[in-house]
Formats: sequence, C-alpha cells, structure tokens
Amino acid sequence: MTTRFTPPAIEATYADAARLFQAGRLDAASARLGPLLDAGVADPRVWALAGFVRLRRSDPSGAVPLLARARQLDPRDPVLPQAHGDALLASGQPAEAEAAFRVAMLLGPGRTPVLVGLANARYAQGDETGALALMEERIAAGDRDHTLLVTCAELQDRLDYKARALATWRIATESYRDSGVAWHNLAAALGDATHYPESEAAARRAMALRQAGPATVLVLARALQGQGRVAEAEEAYREVVRLSPTSVDPQRELSQLIWMRTGDLPAAAAPLRATLATAPGATELVAALARLQEFAGDLGGARATLMGSINAAREPDTSLLTQAADVALASGDAEESLRLAERALRMDSQNLRHWVAVIDACLGTGDAVRAEALCAEMMVDFPNDQGVIARRATAWRMLGDPRYARVHDYDLHVRPYQIDTPQGWPTLEAYLADLAKTLVSAHVFSTHPFNQSLRGGSQTVQNLALSPDPTLKAFFKAIDGPIRRHMEHLRADADGLGKRYTGDYRLSGAWSVFLRPNGFHVDHVHPVGWISSAFYVELPHAPADDPRAGWIKFGEPGIETRPKLGPEHYVEPKPGTLVLFPSYMWHGTVPFRTDERRLTIAFDVQPA
Repeated sequence: MTTRFTPPAIEATYADAARLFQAGRLDAASARLGPLLDAGVADPRVWALAGFVRLRRSDPSGAVPLLARARQLDPRDPVLPQAHGDALLASGQPAEAEAAFRVAMLLGPGRTPVLVGLANARYAQGDETGALALMEERIAAGDRDHTLLVTCAELQDRLDYKARALATWRIATESYRDSGVAWHNLAAALGDATHYPESEAAARRAMALRQAGPATVLVLARALQGQGRVAEAEEAYREVVRLSPTSVDPQRELSQLIWMRTGDLPAAAAPLRATLATAPGATELVAALARLQEFAGDLGGARATLMGSINAAREPDTSLLTQAADVALASGDAEESLRLAERALRMDSQNLRHWVAVIDACLGTGDAVRAEALCAEMMVDFPNDQGVIARRATAWRMLGDPRYARVHDYDLHVRPYQIDTPQGWPTLEAYLADLAKTLVSAHVFSTHPFNQSLRGGSQTVQNLALSPDPTLKAFFKAIDGPIRRHMEHLRADADGLGKRYTGDYRLSGAWSVFLRPNGFHVDHVHPVGWISSAFYVELPHAPADDPRAGWIKFGEPGIETRPKLGPEHYVEPKPGTLVLFPSYMWHGTVPFRTDERRLTIAFDVQPA
C-alpha cells in the first residue's frame, strides 16, 4: 500500500534530506527521500534534490529521470532544465542536453552556467566552432565568469587557437588577480607559446598565491629550461619529483634534461631507478628508463629493463610489449620482435601502435605480403597516417610492386627552394649569419633528446614558430612563398599528395638541429605531417672523405628489413636552401666527420 504524506510531513522530510545533503551525507539523504519518491509526491523540490544527490554521487544517468520529473512538476524553474542538461550531457546525451539548456536560457536569460553548458553540448555534437563562438561572444560582451573563461580557453587550446587561448587566460588573471589557479593557467599557456620569461613570472606569482603544487612547479621548470637556465630547471624538476614521485612526465623530463646536459647515462637514469626501487610496478617509468637506455645507445640494457618488467607481471602492459618489440627489432632479432608484437596485438587489437609493431616485425622477417595487407587494412581508418604509408611503400618496394615508384617519385615530390633575403638584411649571407647566432644561443644542450632522429647533436625544445625573436619571425615569412609554390606544384598530383590540398597550410612544430662532428639523423618519417622540410643555415666547409657527407638521403627505411634496403636519392644541402618532401618518405643524413658544425631548421606542414 502506498503511503500518503501530508504537506507538513513532506516539508519536514524534504528539509531533513536537504540538511543531510548539505552535510555531505548522501546515503542518508537518499534514504530520507526514498519514501517520498515511492509515494510519487508531486513536489518538484523532492525530485530535484534526489537528482542532485545522484549527480553528487557521479551517477548522471540515475539523475536524468529524477530531474525530468522535477521539470514536469515545475516547468518554470530555470534551474531545473540546467541541472537536467548537465545530467544529460554527463550521461552521453548531448542533443537532449542542448534542448534542456536552450529551455533554461529562455527561462533565465543571461545565466552564464547555462551558456557554458550549451557550448559544451554543441562541442560534444561536433560543432566546435559554434561552441567556441557562443563563449567568445559572451566574453567580448564583458562577461568575466571564471568557469566561462576557463572553459573557453581550454576549448581554444584544444582547437589549436593558441593565441586566442593565451588572450583568454590573460583576461582571467586580470579579472581574478588573487587566483593562484588563474596565474597557473596563464603560466602554462605562456610556456606553450614559448614566452618563457613571462611564463616563469606567472608561475612564481601562482606559487606566491599558494598554488605551489607539482603542476605549477613543473610549469616553472619548463620555463626555466626554455630560457636555457638548465641548472635551475634541473633543481625545479627535482622538486616536482619530490612532491610527486610517480608522476611520469616530470620524471621523464628530468632524466632527459640530465641526459641532454651531460650525456651521462647512469646520472640520467638515477632518478628513474630511485623511484622504481620503491614502485617497481610503475610501468610508465619502466618505459621511460628503457627509452633513455635505447636513445643512449644501450639496446641491451633497454631490452633487459623491459623484459624484466614483462616477465615479472601476471599480465604485462601491452605498451611495454610493443616497446620491447621495437628494441628487439633494432637489436637484429626480428623473430622475437614479431612474437612480442603479436602478443600485444592479441591482448589489445584496438591499439594502432600494436599494429605498427607487427608490421615492422613482418618487414624485419621478410614477410612483406603480410605487412602490406596489414597496412592496407589500417589505411581504411587512418588514410593520412604517414608512418603507415611509409611502411606500405616499403612493402611494395620489397615485393617489386610498381605502386612504389608512384609514391616515391623523387623528381615530383622532393624539391629544393632558395629563400629570398628577408627584409631588413642586405644579403642572404648576412641574414643566415644572424640566424645562426640566434639558433646557437638556443642550443643549450650537449646531446640529443629522446624519441628524436638525431644522433651526435642537439635539438631545440621550443616551437620556433612561436618565438618573438625578429630573426626567427623573418624566417617564417621567408619560407611562406616556397611552401605555397610547393603546395601548388603538388596540387596537380590530384590522386597523390594533392588530395589533401586545401589552399592554405599551418605549421606543426618547428625546431632546430645542431649536428656536431660524426652527427647524423637516423632514417625516419613524420607520422602526422603532410610536407616535411630541411632548411640549411650553416654547413661544414672542409672537404670530407665521403663526397655526400652531410647530405640528406631518401628511401632507406628506418627499421630493419629483410633484405636490407638502401637509400635511393640524395639532395646536396646549401645554405639558404629549403628542401620540401612528403612526410611519409624515409629520410636521414649521411654522417660528416669534419671538425665543424651543421645547423638546420625543420618543420612540418599540414593542410589548413
């Protein structure tokens, strides 16, 4: 029999449940409301409070019907459709959430949380620009709600509108000058934009406002490193590791910093080994240690580190299996590489990385037929993955397939361009001399970072395209013409590289490489590019034993193949020359041994 409640009893029970809710006693509040819900009382406050309890319990799906009932009972309360929209959005129903938020806007126009919810609903449905426009218009009109600013800046950053995101974070600090969180966010954005002195100042301001946790100290460490103050950066990284010992990024960055400063493998590995001694199951730190060993040239050590963790685990981490497969292949053991890669793929067939490891191992064992078939299957879902395109082309070359010559048409796809003298310099030689000075000052390390192609040199860590330095700004103006001419040239290749032509481009990263004697680039591709590049600033002058020393070479795979495949095409570097080529083409550098340096800039181009 359904219990009937009098209005005073409903009021008393609701008030008691509300007090319990405010005190955080969610189970007790839910128990008090249960009889009222079972009785179907027609009080919207009861159903709304029950929905809020579910939301506080992180159960948005359970909150949806409760808040829907509350809205039926009181269709004029603007808070109810807003809460209903929040629950719908969190439970994966963005279209229904948008409808609820629009009702809330009609009932209570001007309420910022409703607008933020509506923007999030639009974003969840794929309307990224529409979501952003809603928030940017509100901010332009003067709204300074903190949640609005944060949500807008985060979306701007996700959509790669870095300058707009930075401007929004600046507004946040101007509006909330005593907010450590706001200053932390600004510091991080300034760091991403390579404005390192400002990033440092903002991070220190955040720390002074009691926002001194590991995340802010990490931003400070990166800002110090970006300014070339590597000793201070190392000290800051060590503080981050002390505050958060098992956090992967600071551990990896600290070890990489020590390695790039010193080239000392034991010293660089020491922080990782110290943490792993107390947390041996931290697989991401195991991976970081093995990566350090691999890029320091200790393949045997990397293999032992990975296999020790794999063999000790009841169910090994699949990422360690594929990393071990890569190391085995680089060590010349293609059969073991295939065994490890196939094991990872059986455990997780949805991971792109595992498929690539199997393909590489197949190429290493000489099974080009299977490698080609796997690449073809992958390209259905990832047609623009340059790494997969490169591997499929390698399989075609091994099989003697005529399609290889089409994608490796060096006359069509690889072209050098001489840049014009930038405005403000009398000659190209004078400009290159100033550019070399700027770049040398940015190379504060003695050896190469992890996960990069160079050996026997250093690479800048900041994105040069974001630098305020006038010499670098002039460089990116000078290369605009050659890039556009090259895109127009490729446009005619409508069935090949021209398929991605849109009429405009954007740069995806820009960095400088400083090669020292015996330095070179191992053969590699750029997986997320379209057009890749090499610009030559300064080159060795002395005669070399090898007439092609220091030249860029194309066609030699950066993975082991059976039979081994060599380079097919070379381009002689010259100061002031920009070489553009497909991102999927294997390319590397012939080592040079003269006692001079080789200074370059590289970047990737993507269709805008």
